[in-house]
Amino acid sequence: MSLTFGIITAGGNESFIHEMISSIRIQNIPFYEIIIVGGPSVWDSSIYHIPFDESVKKGWITRKKNIICQEAKYDTVVLMHDYVTLDSGWYEGYLKYGFNFSICVNPVLSPNRYRFLDYCLFQNFNGGIFNDGHLLPYSYKASKAINKIMYISGTYYIIKKDIALKYPLDERLVHQQGEDVVLCQTLAENDIPLNFNPHSIVHLLKQKYVSTIEITAEKLELLNSFTEEDIERIFFLQRRGMRKWLFEITGIKF
Repeated sequence: MSLTFGIITAGGNESFIHEMISSIRIQNIPFYEIIIVGGPSVWDSSIYHIPFDESVKKGWITRKKNIICQEAKYDTVVLMHDYVTLDSGWYEGYLKYGFNFSICVNPVLSPNRYRFLDYCLFQNFNGGIFNDGHLLPYSYKASKAINKIMYISGTYYIIKKDIALKYPLDERLVHQQGEDVVLCQTLAENDIPLNFNPHSIVHLLKQKYVSTIEITAEKLELLNSFTEEDIERIFFLQRRGMRKWLFEITGIKF
């Protein structure tokens, strides 16, 4: 399989990026490329570096990721912030899982090897039902309906180029304005499932302090009891809540 690895950076994490590049190179992937958008041009000629003017819009990660997808040589694009590294066996895990998906994530672990935001439900826009735990068990098989209230963090995910071009990230949004939530909701509206591969692992090179608590057995039972009508109602409410929140922080109507 041929892969494009896209790394976004604003500079300052060059040591992390060196680790990331090494973790990619040891996977023995037959054909791949590495694109870095932003930061200084300090990379060897095998790396495609695209300069980025940070002064145009601070934290403009949506633009950076869209550029990567536009420039990608290959059909499968791995999007990564500049502190995510592949564990050994990552590529073999994807060969085992397969590449027949539109968007996918796998276990994402923090430096202390606890789970980060990988296979999870929306936390903030579902009426608070799962605020005390929203990470799904890795063995959980999400239905098409449940998929509508799931979420993939923008820190790291894999997406097909044609999907990324058809549903680009909203460039009105910048870092920490929920661009990943908007993407997941847009894909859900268009019946594009979020896939999970349990066989490959990545981990963060720095600690991220967010609530990453696994769902309780009681709440998992509640989740499984939801009808399709329940899910549609929750999805409508979280979509409306997200739009309201974005308007409050940006003044832009979505």
